[in-house]
Amino acid sequence: IYRAHWWPEQDRANRAWIAQVSPLVSQYGAQMARQLAAAYEENWPASVLRVDVVWYGGPFGAYTTLNPAHLTISSADASNQGPAALEILFHEASHTLAREVRDAIARECRQRSKPIPRDLWHALVFYTTGRVFQGDRAGGQFTSLAEKSYTPYAYRFGLYRGTWDSYRRVLERYWQPYLDGKVGFESAIARLALVSASLKRCTGTSPSIREPPRAGPNAARALLRRRLGAALLRGLVCTRLLALGVTPARTVAPLSSDALRWSLERQ
Repeated sequence: IYRAHWWPEQDRANRAWIAQVSPLVSQYGAQMARQLAAAYEENWPASVLRVDVVWYGGPFGAYTTLNPAHLTISSADASNQGPAALEILFHEASHTLAREVRDAIARECRQRSKPIPRDLWHALVFYTTGRVFQGDRAGGQFTSLAEKSYTPYAYRFGLYRGTWDSYRRVLERYWQPYLDGKVGFESAIARLALVSASLKRCTGTSPSIREPPRAGPNAARALLRRRLGAALLRGLVCTRLLALGVTPARTVAPLSSDALRWSLERQ
């Protein structure tokens, strides 16, 4: 039933998303990868990052698992469209770089007998990808992607609420100078961890990405399709469409996938 009634439409959406994002990855991926790797003081993964583009990518529209790295992104989520598609793609890829940041925050807190701020590292990853993307656009590198007033993903979709709003203020004050090259990594992490650990709500939960409201008589049907699609797509019929192998020599490395070849032929 799923393959007959829903999969053709969802497969088309997946392929269309790939067709939209692949040229952006080819054009800007190497630069984004270099700058993000430099920000985290890590090497970009040597192996190709596998990305599965699916209709339903969990409650937040995208997620990443590690060892091995595997990115899953929803082609239907309203937050993953336009220039934000490239940002969320590299946000998910940044999970492969964030271990040292996460460990450094924990280490600083333990040395001072402070509580480890819950999800601070994840707020930092959102902030860093958005600022790298936005900063490059301000410098004229990404002026062809969208309007110059591009708003980073976490700001645009309301992630900075509750505890994360406090994290935003701390990141803007203590992490942004590091991204600007004004202070060193260890110094920025130390101040970031110390101040964040002192926040009253530092153990709060991370916010979810609110989906845009659905109106009309098809709302219940759309929700059912999305949830049922989630169950069936996991490991069964998700479209394996995109591989990120961002190196100076090659920014897109095709998997042995007819779908990927199909999208690249139509760039």
